[in-house]
Amino acid sequence: MGNIATYQVKIIFNSREHEQKWISNHNIFETLCLLRSENSTHSYYVPFYIDDSNFEFQFGEKWSLFEEYEEEYKNKLKNRIWDADKHDCIKKIFYRSSDALDKIFSTTKDRMSEIRYCRYGFDRIKFKMKEGNFPNKHEIETLNIEGKYINRFGSYQTSNCRTRILGISEIVQEHQNLETEYYKTLTGYSRLNWEHPQHIFPKELSDDFKLFFRACESIEFFWKGRQTLEMTNKSDEKYPDSYIVRSDDYWDNVVDIEYFKELNTIDNKWNTDEISDKDKYSC
Repeated sequence: MGNIATYQVKIIFNSREHEQKWISNHNIFETLCLLRSENSTHSYYVPFYIDDSNFEFQFGEKWSLFEEYEEEYKNKLKNRIWDADKHDCIKKIFYRSSDALDKIFSTTKDRMSEIRYCRYGFDRIKFKMKEGNFPNKHEIETLNIEGKYINRFGSYQTSNCRTRILGISEIVQEHQNLETEYYKTLTGYSRLNWEHPQHIFPKELSDDFKLFFRACESIEFFWKGRQTLEMTNKSDEKYPDSYIVRSDDYWDNVVDIEYFKELNTIDNKWNTDEISDKDKYSC
């Protein structure tokens, strides 16, 4: 199972008319194939997901675009769909992939953005404290705690690897209404991992969050009412920040600077105005 990467891809078109022109020439399955390497025949234990209304795709590939594998392979993979775009329909394509912490970048026909760690937004946190623990006055005021909720917005980095160590029959069973909805599935929670939310923004609250989480039994992050991540505390004296994590971050709560600006007109209060050192990535 080595070198298997989860890809989540979103295509942005120059206009609605360009989107319709594209789909009249390339159906949704052809589009999926053009996003993948030419010889890919299956998804390497990563369930397919196709949202044809938003042109969002999930699949697995043998190699990650983020590591120093063969440049020829990476270029072929990234250029296939652009070679097919004869009418200049596509404005930009965003790629997210999991190799430890999630990373994100975009491509256009003639350039590729810098790769950075992906940030996911939250606007509420639900918690359950360990027996005998209670929020102190500083935490109540600083984290805006009301009852069992932290009413703060911010963002974090984590992992959303969706590789399933299952046989093909079990994966097929997860698909909903396979005949009429092709390979469409809910993304669902990623496999259990240890990549708890890191480098939380706003930075001035990062240490407060870290200390508070240590006193909790479980923590759940939400984005606009949707639960996106849950942490179960497995910390001890030797490993004070150990959590079992289940993630379900998706395009809706990506607050990466470039991506958010591309799709929103409101200010990005979940992230910084420029890429910080904690968000930069280099192979």
